Amino acid sequence: MPSCPPQFLIVGTPRSGTTLIQRLATELDGVSVPPETHFFRLFAPDLLGRQELPLTGSALTEELRRFSELDDLQGAELDPELTAARLGGTANTVMGLFGGIVRALAGDAELYGEKTPSHLRWWRELSAANPELKLVAVVRDPRAVVASYLEAWGERPHSVIAERWAIDHRSLQAARAALGARCLVLRYEDVVSEPGLARTALSRFLGRPQGAAPASDSETPLHLPWETWKARSSGPVITARIDGWRDTLPQKVVREISTIAADEMRAFGYPVDEPAIQLSANDQLLRYRYRLARRVEQVRRRRLAQRPGFA
Repeated sequence: MPSCPPQFLIVGTPRSGTTLIQRLATELDGVSVPPETHFFRLFAPDLLGRQELPLTGSALTEELRRFSELDDLQGAELDPELTAARLGGTANTVMGLFGGIVRALAGDAELYGEKTPSHLRWWRELSAANPELKLVAVVRDPRAVVASYLEAWGERPHSVIAERWAIDHRSLQAARAALGARCLVLRYEDVVSEPGLARTALSRFLGRPQGAAPASDSETPLHLPWETWKARSSGPVITARIDGWRDTLPQKVVREISTIAADEMRAFGYPVDEPAIQLSANDQLLRYRYRLARRVEQVRRRRLAQRPGFA
């Protein structure tokens, strides 16, 4: 087991059920997973542009302060001075700083996880930096993902959400092939239908025993107070939302999602019954722009991971 947390990541396209899997993981004995850190999405790239590592003394404390003041971290209880002290006053690498932040937010535990869905994009760089790091990937029907996304955050281009889902799941296919036993894929639909089996799968994968009762009593919150859309994850595990998209998405939108993500849907066991549809010129342009942005991000990510002080 690696000495530095986290030992596993929970990843997936947003609105796929990653918070539910986070909850089930924390119900295992000795496991803690703090609220999302967004560390590699929002902080690490800028850090590497500002600083050379190692970070020591006041420079380390200042970077931890910067991190704690991110908008997406509001409500997280991170003490920059205390975290720096627990790191021994030095962060030799970005990975080491990430681990120190996870430990600080998660509290005392025997096994640490981290759950930021978009860290899926970093799987190559992070698994190369830590050859023992495990990946728990959560998959959900893209039609349900789009419906949940719109419910949580309002109107968004569904073609872009579907394109993101397709790209994420091609990345996940590559991760599963490359990591083998270090990658566990859980389908949301299977988890809510048989949560006991999901707990057992997580227990075996993480090497941690299940608690006496399937209820998390961890003092570490699963999410921050303002993340109200995650509140359902702490309630009963039910199947009602598996097919809820059928009642909320127009048939044309359903067909467009299936057209965009058909190959990846079949790869993960989701039937594609709707015939393909001709996408509008605007949808095609939005998809192209999104794909281009992801390619640019990928190049930048690989370059960052090659810099001294990353791992």
